[in-house]
Amino acid sequence: MTSPKVCVVVLNWNRLAEIRECLSAVCELEYPNFKVLIVDNGSEDGSLPALRRDFPGAEFIENGANLGYAGGNNVGIRRAFEAGAEYVWLLNNDAVAHPECLALLVEAASRVARPGMVAPAIYRHEEREHLLFSGAWINFEAQKLEVPRDAAQRAAWEADPGRCPFITGTAPLLSRRAVEKAGALDEGFFCYFEDNDYSVKVWRAGLRGLVEPRAKVWHRGNSKEWPRKRPPYYSYYVTRNRYAFWMRYLPLRRKLGYSLRYCGRYIRHAGTLRGFGQTAQAEASLDGLWAGLRGERGPWNRSTGMPKALKRLALSRPYLLGNFLEGQWGRMAGDMLKWIH
Repeated sequence: MTSPKVCVVVLNWNRLAEIRECLSAVCELEYPNFKVLIVDNGSEDGSLPALRRDFPGAEFIENGANLGYAGGNNVGIRRAFEAGAEYVWLLNNDAVAHPECLALLVEAASRVARPGMVAPAIYRHEEREHLLFSGAWINFEAQKLEVPRDAAQRAAWEADPGRCPFITGTAPLLSRRAVEKAGALDEGFFCYFEDNDYSVKVWRAGLRGLVEPRAKVWHRGNSKEWPRKRPPYYSYYVTRNRYAFWMRYLPLRRKLGYSLRYCGRYIRHAGTLRGFGQTAQAEASLDGLWAGLRGERGPWNRSTGMPKALKRLALSRPYLLGNFLEGQWGRMAGDMLKWIH
């Protein structure tokens, strides 16, 4: 029986060392029918000619500009299905796959009716046995991701069509049917939370999202040091896009309460970042908060950030203001006492 054709799409943006390791592992995949497509998002570090030299068997697409995770991968997805692929595997350029990973993902997709997306288990790159992700579900009531507490609960959730599985964007295998039914990744997110959004779209299309725990990927972007090394753009996009995601899927009666809690949470978060000496990240998070409330989409428009007066106000008493907006009256009273004394 012929193995379904898979196109492995790897997005590049100024990450030569990481993508080399990623692609070297892709070359070792034990799957008989795949091609590699490298989509470059306007890299300026000389990585593109180096990759052409080191991986001559890959196909290359040059976007000429940074289209973000969603836009860059959409270019690859379109090309993959034009070339006759049955599946497209979106592999982060800082992820390293086990040789059996792709074969196990395709096998998992073939076992279920109406496959949409399949994710591998994700491990920390620096600690090979440290499991980061093996499945989660979107809780619309609590506005968070939930992880099952044990195997019995996992089996129950997997069998429940009313629960929406979350498929992380680190290394999802997408079926042709998923893209036909759910459409492209939403480029308005640019980067971060487009995987949450696509998980919901695939689920609403009546397709399956699942995790194959035997398939393994090691992800560099989740090291212990990474939280303190996150650049300002991470703070901006995560803050902005979290709000955009929940505003899209929450019922109207919940949106006002969520908006207040969201403002409080990220004002407090900005105060915490500044306390760690990450002033640029704190201000970027506040810009993301402002952009989320204004409904801004696409790449970061730095000319429309939160007004300076509002930033000064938010950062003058971030915990007091944040706790007030979140309705944390006990915490707020404690903050007021500290302020008085």
